[in-house]
Amino acid sequence: MRLFPECKAVVYFPYRGKQSWVAAVSDLLNAFAQAHRGAGEGSANPSVPVAAAAQAANDQVRKRAQVTACLPAGQVWGLRVEPIAPPSAVALQNLTAEVTVNLRGNIAPPPPGAEGPLPGNGRAVRGEALTDPAPPVPVGLEQWTFPGNGTAIVNLGKGWKWTISGTPTPMGYMAPAPVVAEVPNHSTVTLRSTLAGLLNLKVTTGTTPAHCQREQLVGGNWVFVAEGDTSPVDGVETWSSGMPIAPGHYRVRARRRMGPPPLTYSDWVTFEVTPALEKVVPVAAP
Repeated sequence: MRLFPECKAVVYFPYRGKQSWVAAVSDLLNAFAQAHRGAGEGSANPSVPVAAAAQAANDQVRKRAQVTACLPAGQVWGLRVEPIAPPSAVALQNLTAEVTVNLRGNIAPPPPGAEGPLPGNGRAVRGEALTDPAPPVPVGLEQWTFPGNGTAIVNLGKGWKWTISGTPTPMGYMAPAPVVAEVPNHSTVTLRSTLAGLLNLKVTTGTTPAHCQREQLVGGNWVFVAEGDTSPVDGVETWSSGMPIAPGHYRVRARRRMGPPPLTYSDWVTFEVTPALEKVVPVAAP
């Protein structure tokens, strides 16, 4: 836009003539004063030199108009604003603040499995506004991925409550309870996940290739769950569950996969499963 300062000198003529002549006299005197407005240029009080110039310029005009003098009344200062382009309006946009979100597990890899970070996915859902009226509504998706260090820095709209949740990528972990954060009052949020069972059960049979079976105690009865063959891992024949196992009581047994008959199973080896990263159960295959 462009700015133009303006100043208008104000002068007046005391009138002593007839009331019916006021309109005509006013037009005459206004034109007369306008003709001398240049006298006020450069003055901080321009009405004074304009009045003096109009006073001395033509006494006959003033006498004919029946006015006694031309007197200064002051000046009006102003600022004229002109747009360079047509006015436009831009929609308000929400401001954001950084929020550090941590995803943690009570038992996290690697062994021995103390509390630590978990990879996974995160999400934030906008709730109620913190002010009335509400701030502008944020735009964009509030979803992200937690890297291996379990920490993500996300930008969330200010002036809103956000419900922040996460889902661990490793199997066997429960979804943590969501956390409600007021942005920007809360700059750090920690989501805590709990390991629900045993991530990996290993049954070892030494150097003997074997076939293994596993049963679970359910309602006082042993129920068949799974079976499989061992394979060498670092020189030890090992059968891994490959999937998380729920807490409870289990038993395993093994028999040789090859050799002279009879190929009989070993005695059952009973054990308890609790939430952990790994459990190794040795079995002697006869």
